[in-house]
Amino acid sequence: MARHKRKRFGAILILIALVVGWKVVGHREGGGGFLRDLIANRGGERGGLRDIVARRNSNDGLVRASAENSRNNGDSGHETRTFSVGGEQRKALLVVPESHGQKLPLLLVFHGGKGSGENLERQTGFSELAESEGFLVAYPDSQGNWSDGRSTTGSGRNDIDFVRAILADLRERGLLDETRVYAAGISNGGMFVLRLACEMSGEFAAFAAVSASIPEAYRNRCAPAGPVHLLMINGREDPLVRWSGGEIPRGEGGRVISVPETADFWKRQNGCGAAQRTMLPDRDPQDGTRVEQYSYTGCVAGGDLTQLVIDGGGHGWPGGMQAPGRFRERIAGRSSRDIEGRAVVWNYLRRWNRARP
Repeated sequence: MARHKRKRFGAILILIALVVGWKVVGHREGGGGFLRDLIANRGGERGGLRDIVARRNSNDGLVRASAENSRNNGDSGHETRTFSVGGEQRKALLVVPESHGQKLPLLLVFHGGKGSGENLERQTGFSELAESEGFLVAYPDSQGNWSDGRSTTGSGRNDIDFVRAILADLRERGLLDETRVYAAGISNGGMFVLRLACEMSGEFAAFAAVSASIPEAYRNRCAPAGPVHLLMINGREDPLVRWSGGEIPRGEGGRVISVPETADFWKRQNGCGAAQRTMLPDRDPQDGTRVEQYSYTGCVAGGDLTQLVIDGGGHGWPGGMQAPGRFRERIAGRSSRDIEGRAVVWNYLRRWNRARP
């Protein structure tokens, strides 16, 4: 009898987790929240409620250990930086390679709606790459969503000032190579990266936007100071930020222009000519995707546009630590394993620098 009661209680717990999780997913775009460990992060690969709880407790321990490590080793390791911006407290997770000894490039990585920098760190794996490649990486936290140009994401928020505060902090600490500052983001964070390209092009060397398009309400307000270096990564079957544009069905909603229109905007901004198409190797024939690369030619000095189009791909970080299965596909579509997002993004960004201020 006791055994049957335990089984019934376990089944109830699993049902509650699934119901609550489904509601959470309906309000999150990408790279965010505990349930994203099932959908888009490295958790969830083993499955089971016991594993989910264990991984969450383990992650909490990792954060505490990282904080202690940063205190014990000065500027090395993980540290959470707090900034006062417009009278509000904002936070960013910063990773500094242990052996730096000089000013370093910086990669700012922006999470999706209702997400967090901590979750995106696990999803993308940039911190490990930063240690081996020798660059700073910062994962800022939004106030729910990044102000990406949609009227639904808080156009009055001071996210641009927050980014400037992070750069000023690293500059004052003597850590920042100002000629090599980069931004990458996914979903709502990817759209915010496009906004940074519009408003802070003079302070960044290059940008990478994943699963993102320009918001309709912002297109006519985007006025970069000059050409930009931009990598776009989009899935043709993205069910959230759709290839054809239009209303975003989840999260904060709002409308975006299509992916081809977004690419054409930056093509004209950079004075580029026709694109050369290359089909990349099908490294995982089982994932149902193929990746095409479009390299636009003849761009003006200081400008570049490269586009990775994932045929059959959905909404997510390609090659990231994410759970397979129909549940994730039903929400976000297929995830491509033909490319590794962190390597592709960093290898593109690192090619560029800007004139020393």
